[in-house]
Amino acid sequence: MGVAVFAAAAQTQVDLRTQTKNVDFRAATSTKPIKTGTALPATCAQGEMFFKTDAPAGSKLYGCAAENRWEAEGEGLTVQSDGVAVGMRPRLNLITGPGLISLIADNGSAIDVLFGLDTAVTQTRQGEQSGAAVLCAPTGHSSSNYQCALHPTAAAYQTGMVLRWKPDVNGAGGATTLNVDTLGQTPVKLRDGVSDPAATDIVAGQLYEIWYDGAQFRLMTPTAAATGAIALQLAGTARAASCGYLDYGGTLTGGRIMESSVPAVSSSATVDIWIGPTYQPTVANSIIGSGTKPTLSASIGNSVSVANWTTAFSAGNYMWAHVDTVTEAHNIQVALTANRN
Repeated sequence: MGVAVFAAAAQTQVDLRTQTKNVDFRAATSTKPIKTGTALPATCAQGEMFFKTDAPAGSKLYGCAAENRWEAEGEGLTVQSDGVAVGMRPRLNLITGPGLISLIADNGSAIDVLFGLDTAVTQTRQGEQSGAAVLCAPTGHSSSNYQCALHPTAAAYQTGMVLRWKPDVNGAGGATTLNVDTLGQTPVKLRDGVSDPAATDIVAGQLYEIWYDGAQFRLMTPTAAATGAIALQLAGTARAASCGYLDYGGTLTGGRIMESSVPAVSSSATVDIWIGPTYQPTVANSIIGSGTKPTLSASIGNSVSVANWTTAFSAGNYMWAHVDTVTEAHNIQVALTANRN
């Protein structure tokens, strides 16, 4: 009887660290010498490597720098801001902020980055000199309701905003509005924020600086100084008075009192000035206060000082010149000057 003996071949593991020499894997079908995964192992020994498959390109390789401490081994870029390190990443993303434009190109040996101002939204000295940024050009009109447009278009009325406005028709006087970039009709007032423009305050083709006070536009440029004259007609030594309607508001700055008879006579007179909301104001409406009344004293004409007067006045009031005393005067004129609002 024959007995067959079969020897089973056991699989032997090779310790590459101690049992090989000059290992060459160039002819191998594939090599995977590093552990892979989407999460770094919780523990590691110094010198271990790990390939993180879900990490961005250039930062997938990690090394264990010390026990249980992984560090990215990619070629990261250290980014600093004014010399202070912000971080290290293999990728730099340049984001263009408001008012800037960027041109980025690869010239073959380096990446060129050029930043510049977006002059469509950022003011420049040349833009300021041209005046275009704050010019509100007319887009429609009536003599009391105007429209204009800015470039670029304004998103909202802002308290303190300053515009240059060029109306294309003369104003009608009285209540006036301006609609900028269809943001809504907004009242236009004189500098005091109360008085409506007179017909002569808005002239077609003129350039006006206006500012928004949160509720309305105000004309910034003071209108030309207006001179008002009140003529007092006196017969002999009889007293008389004269009244005028104020169709604008303003501030009195001075004036002159004169005897205008022909032939001239040496006269003396004292005149009080009253301003009130109704026709024929009274002495209770005197604006002289502790100041000096317009006075003629044996002379043909004297200047008028408004020091210590109540000099501000409003449109729609009446100005009354009342003769307190008079001697030998036949025709007195009082001319007061004022800056209009």
